[in-house]
Amino acid sequence: MVRRSKPSPPNRSRQDIPALLAAGLAHHRARRLAEAERCYQRVLRADPSNADALNLLGALAGEAQQMQASIDFLERALRARPSDPEIRNNLGQSYLRHERPLEALAHFEAAATAMPQATLPALNRARALRALGRADDALAAFQAISVRDPSSLAARIGAADTLLDLGRIDEAVAAYRAVIAADQTAVDAHAGLAVAQRFAPGDPEPAAMAALLETGGLAPTERRTIHLALAKAFDDLADPDTAFAHASAAKRAVPRQFDQLAYSRFVDAQIARFGPDVFAGRTARGHSSDAPVFIVGMPRSGTTLVEQIVASHPEGAGAGEFTDLQRIAIDLYTRAAAARTGPAAGPFQLPGHELRRAAGTYLAALSARANAPGATRLADKTPQNFEHLGLVALLFPNARIIHCRRDARDTCLSIYMHAFRDSHAYGDDLVALARYYRDYERLMAHWRAVLPLAIVDVDYADLVAEPQATIRTLIAGLGLAWHEGCLAFHESRRAVTTPSRAQIRRPVYRSSQGRWRRYEAHLQPLLEALEKD
Repeated sequence: MVRRSKPSPPNRSRQDIPALLAAGLAHHRARRLAEAERCYQRVLRADPSNADALNLLGALAGEAQQMQASIDFLERALRARPSDPEIRNNLGQSYLRHERPLEALAHFEAAATAMPQATLPALNRARALRALGRADDALAAFQAISVRDPSSLAARIGAADTLLDLGRIDEAVAAYRAVIAADQTAVDAHAGLAVAQRFAPGDPEPAAMAALLETGGLAPTERRTIHLALAKAFDDLADPDTAFAHASAAKRAVPRQFDQLAYSRFVDAQIARFGPDVFAGRTARGHSSDAPVFIVGMPRSGTTLVEQIVASHPEGAGAGEFTDLQRIAIDLYTRAAAARTGPAAGPFQLPGHELRRAAGTYLAALSARANAPGATRLADKTPQNFEHLGLVALLFPNARIIHCRRDARDTCLSIYMHAFRDSHAYGDDLVALARYYRDYERLMAHWRAVLPLAIVDVDYADLVAEPQATIRTLIAGLGLAWHEGCLAFHESRRAVTTPSRAQIRRPVYRSSQGRWRRYEAHLQPLLEALEKD
């Protein structure tokens, strides 16, 4: 773990700084990270504001996925050397990895302006635009880089990814194939192609990906990416045994840990904090806006589809997934714990002005992400917001909650077959996945019992069996008049970046229902854990 350094008075070892930085860089490049950190920290003990050491420690922390520590180091580095475009670029990367693309974009734009001929800051700027949902701007940026630097496969892959976000499927497929023709080892192009197209017998791509695995030159994360792409390919080819084998190999390629016991304790704590009496007389302290719509549930339960339907209404807009509510929750829980210790400490103990300020901060971020000035309903489709619905009720007593539900077995299988960030590492193990699902069900049952907000359930089975009736109920639950465009959600060209971005370009279909049965022989640990009391 990279330690945050504390400034200390300069000492007489300043003459050693160039040698220490050189030694740290050598260790860093050789992946001797603990030794590299020791060298950088020694530099800071001699010179607490040394921009090079702070910059390198920020990079080191980012590589260790300690994103807040990385940001802290790099902010200090930027204060020491405000005009350094490399520090700006590194800081932008840390903000982007921390899912804060708006802050990232400002730093990338500054770096790109300072280095107009450099490819990396321009690439990162385009990536931030894509993360913000500004797909047309991102596509133009990626294409401009390709014109200026035709050798940049990353720019061409970024353009293909953005075409896929925009629903321009055929163009995306052609772009991915062009990259693969130029470089058979372009892992991200193979992965993008697997998302964009349905493979048929005789397609050459699965064999090409399998051959890539055999070369032995891939990094563990690249092997994981190719295995998951092959899992998708063999699922398309109706070969569940091979598909599941590749999905399992992906989990082994980059082992991750998830503390399921700690998560169950978190759920216990939420239930303890937000008992039946918490909301009496307290909701009036929140923000009066009725614009926020929280689309929650398990990943792969239909949240992207529901957001697309909401955004197809003239008064609806989708903001996609972003982590602002989680960050606000952490801040408010921390404040509440400081004000009063004990397991039941919660944000409901904070004064109303603090809750309204937090709600205003969130609403501003939501509005900026949705970028739809005429919309009266703004959807945040971060599935894991189900963890914080008690806080939602305090912040926005007039908010709407849409709960997406799908067969637990289909949901869990789909999670297992996809790549998710580290916060979803429970999906790497079938038993942990089942236990997480049961904790999710337990918490949602609690919210249903105690929340003063109505929860609109959208069942995936109902949505595919009776789409018009289900969509009408959904729109009515949002307090909106009916609009026929909601039935043509698949024709929308709004950008979508989730794993479902190719599927939602089609009308609702039933082929994914009961999919788990094809994999039943491999799912026994999951099925048994789902059934346990």
